[in-house]
Amino acid sequence: MAESRSSRPPAAKRTAAGSKSGKPEVATRAEHEDAGDGALESELGATIATVREMAAAEAAERTPRAVGDAAAESNVTDELSGGGVAFGEFVKSVGLSVAAAQAELDKTLRETAKQLSETKIDVIAVFEQQIKDDDGTMDKGNIHMQELPLINYLMPTAYHWSRVYLEADMNVQEFNSRAGFNIQQRAFSASANVSGSVGLFGAGFSGSAGTSFSTSNTGVDASTSTDTAAGKLHMEATLEPRSDIELPRPFVLQKGPRLEVLVGARTEVHQDGDPTKPVTAQKVTLTAVLKTSKGEAHANKNLAISISNPTLNYTSSGKTDNSGEMTIELTRKVLPDQDKPVEAAVRVSFGLVTATAGVAI
Repeated sequence: MAESRSSRPPAAKRTAAGSKSGKPEVATRAEHEDAGDGALESELGATIATVREMAAAEAAERTPRAVGDAAAESNVTDELSGGGVAFGEFVKSVGLSVAAAQAELDKTLRETAKQLSETKIDVIAVFEQQIKDDDGTMDKGNIHMQELPLINYLMPTAYHWSRVYLEADMNVQEFNSRAGFNIQQRAFSASANVSGSVGLFGAGFSGSAGTSFSTSNTGVDASTSTDTAAGKLHMEATLEPRSDIELPRPFVLQKGPRLEVLVGARTEVHQDGDPTKPVTAQKVTLTAVLKTSKGEAHANKNLAISISNPTLNYTSSGKTDNSGEMTIELTRKVLPDQDKPVEAAVRVSFGLVTATAGVAI
C-alpha cells in the first residue's frame, strides 16, 4: 500500500493524465482524499484531547469526599445542669413545705395552749402523807386543793419534724456515632482508526474516532444518637410528738420518820484476817439511820434491804439499835487476775419511807 502511494505521480500530472483518459472526476476525488488525510488525523487528535479534558473535569468534580461529618460530641453537661436544677427545686420545695407545716403546727399548739390556760379547774396541788412513827405506815393523807389552769394537767401534744431525709439518684447518658462508606468507579476509552486504498481508478481514505466515559458512585451514611437522662427523687419525713414536754405532777409531801443511808469506805479482806496474806474479798460498810418525826433516834425498828446486783453478799441485823442505826456490810469475792469493781444500788425501807445509796465495790 505504501509502495503504491510513493509511485503515484504529482497532483498536476495526475490531473493531466486524467484529462486525457476522459475521467477528470477520479483525479479530483483522489486529490481531495489525499489532502484530507492530514486533516482527518488532526480532527481525531483534537477530539481525543477534548474528550480527555472533559474526563479530567468530570473526575475533578467527582473527587471522592469524606462520607459524612464526624459524630457529634457526647457531652452530658446540659443533662447534669438540668438535673441539678430539678434537684435544687425539689429541695427548696420540701424545705419550704416543712417550714410551712411546722409553722401551722406551732400555731395550732399556741391556740390550744391559750384555751387550756384560760380554763381553770380545782386540782390536788399537794398531797400530804402523815406516816406513823411506829411502823412507817401512813396514818392519814391530807389533800390541798387549788384552782389551777387546765394546761397544768392537760398539755397539748406538740409535734415536730424529727427527721427529713432527701435522696436523689441520677443516670445521665449521651452517645453519638456516625459511620459510612463511598465507592466510586470510572471507566474511560478512546479509539481512532485511519484506513486507505488505491485502485485502478484512484485512491480513497477513511477514518473513524470513538470515545466512551462511564462513572458510578455509591455512598452510605449512617448516624446514631442516644440521649438519656433519668432520675429518682426520694424523701422520708417523720412527724412525732416532742419528748421534752411532760405533764406536771402534784407534789407529794411526807410527814413522819426520816431515813438515810450513809456509805463508808471500801476495804480489803485478807485471807484469815492476816494482812500479809492475799486479798480474798472487798467490803463496804453502810449505815442506815432512822429517826422519828421529831428528830429522835428510832430504836429497835425493822428495816428492809434490797440490792440491785445479786452477785453481792451482805450481812445485817435487820433492825436499828438504841441509837436508831443499822449496819450493813456489803462484800464481793475477789477473782484472781480478772478482778474488776462492780456498782450497785442499796435500798433501805421502813414502810413507805425509803432511802437509796449507790456503791462501787
